[in-house]
Amino acid sequence: MLAVMTMLSAAIFTVAVFAPDAAADIGLDPTWVGAFTSLVYLVAMFSGISTTTLVDRWGGIRVCQGALGAIVVAMLLVALATPLTALLSALLIGVAYGTFNPTSAYLLFDSTPERWRPLVFSVKQAGVPLGGIVAGFSVPLIISFHSWQLSALVTASLAASVALVITPLGTDSGNHQRASRTTKRQSWSAPLGLVLKDHTLRIYLALSFIYAGVQVSISAFFVLYLVESVGMGLTTAGFVFAALQAGGVFGRLIWGGVASGLESPSLVLTLIGLITAISLGLASTITLDWPLLLILPLAFILGAASSGWNGVLLSEVARLSPGGQSTETTGGIQFLMYFGVVVVPSIFAVGINLAGNYQVPFLFTGLMAMAAGIWLASSNKHLKIL
Repeated sequence: MLAVMTMLSAAIFTVAVFAPDAAADIGLDPTWVGAFTSLVYLVAMFSGISTTTLVDRWGGIRVCQGALGAIVVAMLLVALATPLTALLSALLIGVAYGTFNPTSAYLLFDSTPERWRPLVFSVKQAGVPLGGIVAGFSVPLIISFHSWQLSALVTASLAASVALVITPLGTDSGNHQRASRTTKRQSWSAPLGLVLKDHTLRIYLALSFIYAGVQVSISAFFVLYLVESVGMGLTTAGFVFAALQAGGVFGRLIWGGVASGLESPSLVLTLIGLITAISLGLASTITLDWPLLLILPLAFILGAASSGWNGVLLSEVARLSPGGQSTETTGGIQFLMYFGVVVVPSIFAVGINLAGNYQVPFLFTGLMAMAAGIWLASSNKHLKIL
């Protein structure tokens, strides 16, 4: 599951990294990557809540292979360097990306002891920043000695390789959750309705919207903040961003382990919101007078907190799924999670223009994370906090 998640993430980051070089060939402004990414997540919102039918019919491993196959085709399409093929590429990546969390919930839920689910789900989610690291290191290197198109083809080849490697695992029939569902065909909105019926799941639904939006806002604007507001050189800012991403990998693993050890995922999710807010507040005060040895650990902590929540939250969602319907429930949660990815960074961008700086939007998103964490803690009537 980690390898599959890494490749799905790498596909998105690959396009983001080669966008400046590819823009002229495709015939678009370099900022097209923003619309590309938004389209990916918009499509993923809907493919996620439609995954149950695919898993029932083909089984989890085959759905994962189908997602990787979509990545292969998407990378080939974007390499053709036309606006139309770039659009089709975004659609395919969105379909692939949206199916993975519900499918992995189906595959991992029954096979993992309840206590260790936060850790196992977090290890799987570590593939998101790992995909960013893979793309961040490999794509510029490939472009330097050949072309951005070759980097797309390399990503396609890696995705195809992972799809082949997991072929022997495809023995699940996709039937063990089917008994808990009605035999009539469900509407596309059924997974979201399933989540909205449960008080605790509604809390996690709102939390996922906020945490996802805050996480992506930080990733999207942190380098721009360091360069344009702080006055840091691009190379140095790149090192700081690498520390942020490395923290994301570490955070997903360590928070998953802590949640499993304490057997209190909701306490961990509360702490994540508070630490994100504090570290964002500190990051908004960075100046050129700060030594790099202080900035790098701060970026690492910020990444560990703001990106460390996914696996812990998704494991709790799977545990709380009514009737063991982890595929549907995860799809419903993911719908609003990805909506947060689309909406909150847009609000952040508007905030930059209105405030004339990056500090105010950073502080605002930090307060959002803190408020979400405090709200979760205050809901201990329904959630096990201690």
